[in-house]
Amino acid sequence: MTRINDTKTEAAENNAAKNDAARTFDTQINPPKINAKKKKIFGRFLTLPFLAAIMTVMLFATSSQAFSAAVSFSDVNRSDWFYEPVMTLAGEGIVNGYADGTYLPGNSVTKAEALKMILQAAEIPVRETDENEYWAAGIFEAAFERGITSESAADGAQAATREEIAGYIVRAMDWTHASFKESIFADTNDTNVNILYTKDIVTGSKESDGYYFYPRNQITRAELSTIIVRLSGAQKERTGQTAYTVKDPLKDPECFMKEQPLSADDFAKALLNMAKNKDYTHTFIYPKSYGLSTDATIRNNVMGNVEEAYGYVFSRYPEYFAVTGKIHMSMSSSSGRVSLTLELGNHDFSQEEMIYMQNTFESDCDGIAGKLIAGGSIRGGMSDVEKAKAIFAYVACNNKYDLSLAPASYTGYGATHNGTSVCQGYAAMFNMICKKCGLVVSGITGEGQGGGTTEDHMWSLTMLDGEWSHTDVTYADPVPDRAGRYLAEYFNASSAKMKKDHSWETSEYPI
Repeated sequence: MTRINDTKTEAAENNAAKNDAARTFDTQINPPKINAKKKKIFGRFLTLPFLAAIMTVMLFATSSQAFSAAVSFSDVNRSDWFYEPVMTLAGEGIVNGYADGTYLPGNSVTKAEALKMILQAAEIPVRETDENEYWAAGIFEAAFERGITSESAADGAQAATREEIAGYIVRAMDWTHASFKESIFADTNDTNVNILYTKDIVTGSKESDGYYFYPRNQITRAELSTIIVRLSGAQKERTGQTAYTVKDPLKDPECFMKEQPLSADDFAKALLNMAKNKDYTHTFIYPKSYGLSTDATIRNNVMGNVEEAYGYVFSRYPEYFAVTGKIHMSMSSSSGRVSLTLELGNHDFSQEEMIYMQNTFESDCDGIAGKLIAGGSIRGGMSDVEKAKAIFAYVACNNKYDLSLAPASYTGYGATHNGTSVCQGYAAMFNMICKKCGLVVSGITGEGQGGGTTEDHMWSLTMLDGEWSHTDVTYADPVPDRAGRYLAEYFNASSAKMKKDHSWETSEYPI
C-alpha cells in the first residue's frame, strides 16, 4: 500500500478471559513544508485578472468527455449509477448505442449478446462465422464446448435472466468449485449467484428487509455492462495483468457495505460508506458459520485486510476522509459469534466535532461549486480541463499553506472554513469541488521533494477529457502566499513532469 508517514499500529494485550483482541491503526500524513516553492514564487503564475478574462457566464453542463470525446448517449448521464461501466465499454468498442443516439440502458439483453460479452471478458476464443450463418453460431459452439451452456443458437434471441447470466459467468470463469458460507440474498440460494457475490461480480439490491437479487428478472443493458467491467477486472487479476490488490470501491456503482466484510475489497467499501455517511463507529457481527475467532492468526489476517483497505481509501478519497486521521479496530467473541468494531477518528477532534467539521466542509464545497457556476467560471460547453482549471485556480487563490501545521489544517474543514491547510486539506477541497461539478478525480499519496528534504505528500489525480493527469494545488500555491497567484505547471501535469519533484508507487495508481 501507499507509504503513510507517522503511521502507528498498537496491539492491545491479549485477554484470555474475555478472548478479546484490539489494535489501533493511526494514519496522519505530515506533508513537506514545500520549501522548493519559495524558489519559484516569481515563476509562471496565472493572475486573477487573467483568469477572469477567460471566464464568461453560462450554465454548467455535464459531459462524457472523461471517457471519450467521440462517445456519448443521450440517456446515459454522469449521475447515473451505470455511467462509468457503460462509457468504459463504449470507449473500448465493446458496446454500442442506437442510431438515434440512445443506449437504452433499461432494455433487456439476449442470450447471444450476453454470451458474446462474457466470452470476450473471460478471453475465450470464438471462431468467425460465415456470411450465411447466424451471427452468434460460433459463440454458442464455444460456449457449448466449454460447458457454459447446453443451449443452441436457436435460443440466442431469448432474453437472458439475471440467474442465467450468473451461471454463464461461473462456468466461463471455471468457478464451479468455489464455495460460499451462506446466501446473502433473501430471494435466492442459487450457488452461482452467491459465488459471484463472493467474487464481487454481483451485488444485488438492498431493501428494507435485506438484500435481493431478483434472479428471474431479465438482465438489462446497464446491469450487464456493470457486470462485464467487474468480470474483466477479475480476469485481469487472474492472469496477472494488473498489480492492483484492492479494487476501487467507487468503481462499484452500488458500493454497499456488506454485513460481514472479510476481504480488503469488502472493508474498502465498508470504510468508504462509513466515511460518506459519517458513520464513524460501526460494529460488524459474524455468525459462527463464518468460522472467525479471535485466534491470533485469524485476527491478524482480518485486521491486516482492514489496514490495507484503510490505507487505500484514505489516500484515494481525501474528500470523504477530510477530517479522519486514524482508525481503531477491536475484535471480541462470545458464544462463537465474533464482533469487529471499526472507529474512524482524529488525533485532535472528537467524533462529534468530526461530524460537524465534515458537514461544514461539504456545505462549503457546495457553496463554492454553486458560486463558480453562478459566476460563470464553470459553464456549459467547457471541456473538463477548463472546468478543473477554474477549480484549481479558486483553491490556490483562496487557501494558504499553514506553516504552523495546526491540527485543523490537516483537514478539508481547515481549507474551506479557515482558509489555511496543508496538503491533505488542499487535496480534499479540490477533489470535493471537482466532484460537485461532475469531474472524475482521485487522491494520490507518495513523496514530495523540496528544500533538500523528502517527505510524505498528498495531491490529486484528475481524469480530464479522457486522460489521467496530476494536479497539486499545494505545490502550486506559493509560500509565502501571494494573493491571486499560483504556479500553473502543477495543474494537469504529466507523470514525467511530476517526477521531477514527486514520487509514488506507480503500480498502485492508473498513471
